[in-house]
Amino acid sequence: MALSSSQKKFIAIVGGVVIVFVLAFLLFGRGGGGEKRTINLTIWGVGDTQSDIQPIITEFVKYAKSTDAYAGAALLIDYRTWREDEYEDILLNQMAEGRGPDIFYIHNTWLPKYHNKLVALPADQMTRDQFRSLFLPVAAEDLIYDNKIYALPHYVDTLALYYNTQQFQSSGTGSTRPTATWSAFKAQAAALTNKSGTSITRSGTALGTTKNIKHGVDIFYLMTLQRNGKICRDEKCAAVFLADNKEALQSMNEYTSYSDSKSTNYTWDSNYLKGMETSNIFNDIDAFIRGRVSSIFAYADDYDQISVLGKNSGLRFEISEIPQTDESAANAENIAFASYWAPAVSRNSNYPQLAWDFVKYMTSKDVLTEYYKRRPRPPSREDLMNTDQENPLRVFHRQAKYAQSLVIFDKTRFKQAFSDALETVADKAMSSFNALRKLETDLNKIIDPYLQVEGEEVTESGVQ
Repeated sequence: MALSSSQKKFIAIVGGVVIVFVLAFLLFGRGGGGEKRTINLTIWGVGDTQSDIQPIITEFVKYAKSTDAYAGAALLIDYRTWREDEYEDILLNQMAEGRGPDIFYIHNTWLPKYHNKLVALPADQMTRDQFRSLFLPVAAEDLIYDNKIYALPHYVDTLALYYNTQQFQSSGTGSTRPTATWSAFKAQAAALTNKSGTSITRSGTALGTTKNIKHGVDIFYLMTLQRNGKICRDEKCAAVFLADNKEALQSMNEYTSYSDSKSTNYTWDSNYLKGMETSNIFNDIDAFIRGRVSSIFAYADDYDQISVLGKNSGLRFEISEIPQTDESAANAENIAFASYWAPAVSRNSNYPQLAWDFVKYMTSKDVLTEYYKRRPRPPSREDLMNTDQENPLRVFHRQAKYAQSLVIFDKTRFKQAFSDALETVADKAMSSFNALRKLETDLNKIIDPYLQVEGEEVTESGVQ
């Protein structure tokens, strides 16, 4: 029986609809969250290499695609590492254009300046109390801001004291390792210092200037912190507090005394390393590796450089906990200075929930256990502390438990300003008191433009 034209038209329409549904089924699967789509997530970091992070990315993609939310999706995660000296400028420029990474590492001092550029972790995914039960106390102080969690740490580094065991053993000071207090350490460092007239031929410790001491400003911060001092007036750093800050004044006087040839603390000055560039000695870490200074203050992140290059020069060293003030030592209330980076979620991200899922996965116990095997670092979690004698970083594990930090609004610009001020005092171009008064004015000029323009907050509800 012949079909009428209207029947033929109806069959063609039905057939076309069926074909469309078949193609949709083949392309997108059975539904239920399996819609075929491509999701690109970018991560920027400091310190971690691609080989450090890629195994975490690979396992997370497997995990995410096993969930209903991302089943069938093409999930592409790209990690890029930056040098610290270029990182912040590039990051800020990208974010100002509404671009940049979905996840980026923030320094533990950044939240007063950066919180309005981030998406907070929703409280129904982790409460403040849960954060404090998982992570070290210093992380709660640094990464919870206005009662919101803005980042999760995957390590916590602190300044410790690296020392040349051979030089300490032959020092004749009666101790083969650094003493526990600053007052005793001063005498020990002076005894380890060799001089020809007023010229130093071997330094007992690297303190006093910042030109050729890698962590000089951080050491000054440590001294201020151990006196229970501060730099900013409050946790938001609405103003700098230095002009009448006796703790900062005492710290500046003490720090620069180590470069004063008339002081009993004299162990180092800005001229000590002049001419040593031909031996690849540019700063205190290079000098320590080659036996030209008996002790230095450095982080766990400096360990690989010191250990690898030290083997070539015959260096034998150990690491000691940071010296304490007499009062802290007497009260068993030690204070170490923390400096570390932690992943946070950008307000510019198109996938804030997925980004937070990755950060939570990255800082979980099992994932961090494997990460530390690739990248030995002091843990951020209470349940991963390891202070056994076989662990070369055991000192940093112990210090992380009592680590603290200072509120510093702009890490890079504050560091340069403090470095300039310390050099001015070390060169006797200005008194500590006047240097701090000028520094307070200069730092408040850095802060003011940010305070005058209040950015729009992205609250917990910003995560979909």
